[in-house]
Parts: sequence; structure tokens; C-alpha cells
Amino acid sequence: MLEVSSSVMRKIENLNTIQLHEALFQGLLGRKLNENEREYLEEFYANKDVCIEELSRNIANSEEFFQKKREDFVYRLFPKSTVVIGHGPMGHELCLDLRQFHMGFATVAGHYEVAESRFVQKHIKPNMTVIDIGGNIGFFTTMFASLVGPSGSVTTFEPVTQTFLRLQAAVHRNRQDHIVKLYHAAASNAEGFAEISYPMDCVNMGGVSITNEGQSRHAIKERIHTVRLDDELGGRQIDFIKIDVEGAELLALQGADQILRSSRPTMMMEFNREQLANVSQTTPEALFELVSGYGYSAWHINWDGDLIPFEGDFSPAVLNLVFLPQ
Repeated sequence: MLEVSSSVMRKIENLNTIQLHEALFQGLLGRKLNENEREYLEEFYANKDVCIEELSRNIANSEEFFQKKREDFVYRLFPKSTVVIGHGPMGHELCLDLRQFHMGFATVAGHYEVAESRFVQKHIKPNMTVIDIGGNIGFFTTMFASLVGPSGSVTTFEPVTQTFLRLQAAVHRNRQDHIVKLYHAAASNAEGFAEISYPMDCVNMGGVSITNEGQSRHAIKERIHTVRLDDELGGRQIDFIKIDVEGAELLALQGADQILRSSRPTMMMEFNREQLANVSQTTPEALFELVSGYGYSAWHINWDGDLIPFEGDFSPAVLNLVFLPQ
């Protein structure tokens, strides 16, 4: 149970139901209620009393609170980058920065993209041609390379220099250079350049995204190369595409129109509402409609890596979906 001072409790008790939730969400989660949460609470508590202790306990036990506090824990445990050679779910050697909670620390703990990894291991077969858009440090790239084998191929795009170097090292360490082609670039809707930025003490390099010109808020800025998938890989049969590019998914797909129409690849894609709005100025719903317009059905991945039909619920802040050609 979280300790709350008596003065704060007196102030809280004078709030109505929505104000109470708003105050606790702001204090414990660092954010306001979203519209869906507000509507649900107004309906749920229409004729019910609110227990402050129970509400605080529920928030403190939530996955969102746990994620935020785990980041704080890792930040304090590793005040500087601590790079080790760890292993992915199939035993591949990866250069893991333990300070990078969402990739490094979570991979060492065996918590990173578990369902997605199981799906990939069931779906990717020898001789396939795979594109990994947003390769990060090679978690999926090395897995793809082992699964497609020497008769297949993997092409990976990663624009962030620090991350690309660790991706490159992972491919070398796992002796997969003959299978994997690496692009130190971002897949986008035009060939050219863009800017990314991140803070000096960034604990989630996997969350670095393209910054709109003049809107960079961070100390470290990097000019990156952008390419179109159709220009680089058009004309080849592509079997599978993984896209996780922190809100630039729309841009990547706009540069892959020919591939989507001719190859009809299976796709695994992230939908991050906040990042999509910031980078692509779109919504998960609009991106979903775009992909569906190419003749795809959408599926969730369950814990075992199997697919279940997607029912259209975009309420999670971040969502991973698989798209199968119909």
C-alpha cells in the first residue's frame, strides 16, 4: 500500500470521483485520464462509492505503474551504459546494454517480445525473404537469419548509429553476414534525410523516433538517411515484413506500395498511438484502414505465438498485430 500523507488525504477526500481518479493517475502514473478511461469511470462509478485505498492499490499493482517503476529501478541500478554479451530466445549473441530497460534488461530477463518471438519461430521458414524494419540491436534479425537459413535472406533497416553498430556486431558474432544485409537508414516514403534526437541519459534507445524539423527537444541529434523499400527491394518476392519504427510505420508503408501489391507479404507491425501522432500525424485506426485496404486481415498474437482474430480494439497505447493477405 502506498503511503499518503494526512494533508493529501484530506484534499483527496474533497474531490469527486473523476477528480479523485485524475489526481491519483497524475500523482502515481504521471498522466491524465484518457477519454475512454473517463467515460468508463463515469459509468462504472455512477452509483458506487470510491475506496481511496483500493484505488491506490489497484494503480500501484497495474502493469503501467510497474513498467514506470522498473525503468526507475534500472536507471538507478545502471547509472551509465553497461554493455554485456547476452543471448536472445534462440541463443544468439547480442550486445545488450543493461541500462536499456526495454531491450537490454528485458532480454536478459527473458521478458522481451515473448509472444512475438514464439510466433516468428512458428511462422518463418527456410528459404524465406524477410525485411526487418527497425532492427534495433538484432533481436529479431538474428532470429530471422537462423530461421530462413543460408538459402533465405534478411534485409534490416536501422538508422540510429549507436544501435546500428550493436546490430552489426550481433550479425558478425553470429556469423550471419552471408544471410543478412544491413542498411544504416530508415525506411520511409522518400529517399533523403531526416533527424532523430534523444536525451543524453536515454534508457530506451529502441523508442527513438524521427523528429519533425525544428521540434527536437533532446540534447543529442543525428541526421539519418531515409530510403524507400520499393527503390531498394522492389521486384523481389518478399515473404515477411516486421515493422517497429516508433510511429514511422505509415511512412515506411507509403514507400512499399509496390511490394505490398506484388509480394503480399505477411506483416507484423507495432501500433503506438502517441508515436504515430507525433511522427506520421496519423492514428492507429487510420493506419489499420490503410493496411486493410491492401486486402489484409488482422490478428492478435497470443502468449503461445498463435494467432487469434483481431476485434478492432485500439484502446491499448501500444499494440502489435499480424496482417495476413486474404
